[in-house]
Amino acid sequence: MTEDEIRAYRNVMNMLNSNDNEPTEDDKIFRKNTTTQIVERDKEYTELLSHFVNITKIRNNIREWFKWIFFAVVILSIIILVIITYSLFHKYVTTSTIKEIVNSLPLLITAIIGFISVIISIPATITKYLFSTEEDENITKIILHTQDHDTSGRQWAMDFKNFVDELEKEHETENDNESA
Repeated sequence: MTEDEIRAYRNVMNMLNSNDNEPTEDDKIFRKNTTTQIVERDKEYTELLSHFVNITKIRNNIREWFKWIFFAVVILSIIILVIITYSLFHKYVTTSTIKEIVNSLPLLITAIIGFISVIISIPATITKYLFSTEEDENITKIILHTQDHDTSGRQWAMDFKNFVDELEKEHETENDNESA
């Protein structure tokens, strides 16, 4: 700590302690309550983190099952569409004359390209939105924020405790010097 910070903390402590040489009962209760609250928050953060871990495990397992089910449904749908398209195309080719086939060739090529595009793009789009990675990123951000908050709270408590201990030692030294 810098000298200015120590001086500022000392002024705050002097105001809190008023004219008494010993810490007041309120000061002792405040410190005890602060310690109790920090311990309780630590327990709550631990419970919250455990809850997030359990939920994440369950979501990941369910998501994995859904991915495989989705994959199977998409593959089955594509196979059914290919079979239906092949049947219609085969029926058209076998029942049409060569002139009709040649006249409809540009239309058939366009339809086949459109069909292939649909087969590729729909599953990709559904997968993009159904299995978003943003959810995992958000959970990770929450956990990191909780850890940062916990660390900064602990650091603040330790700094404050060290400061108070330092001030009490200085106060005791001053009292010893005054009584000598």
